Amino acid sequence: MRALIEGTSGIDLFIHDSDHSYGWQAFEYALAWPQLSPRGILLTDDVDSSRAFFDFCTSRGVRPALLLDRRKLAGAVLKNVMV
Repeated sequence: MRALIEGTSGIDLFIHDSDHSYGWQAFEYALAWPQLSPRGILLTDDVDSSRAFFDFCTSRGVRPALLLDRRKLAGAVLKNVMV
């Protein structure tokens, strides 16, 4: 995955929906973030499974949006929308 993401620039939408452990989420967010286009979106499923998404947003100074329904909680962040 690293070679695929690092070999790509200008990603408009990155979706995380795999291993929801803190370490893996943090790894994927950090890997994808620099490759997002200036108005790219990072979207992630099950943000309630760990604090990785919220810690990531705090460390980058970006404002998260939460998307929820009766059984799911997802998060999204736009690359150049700061807190």
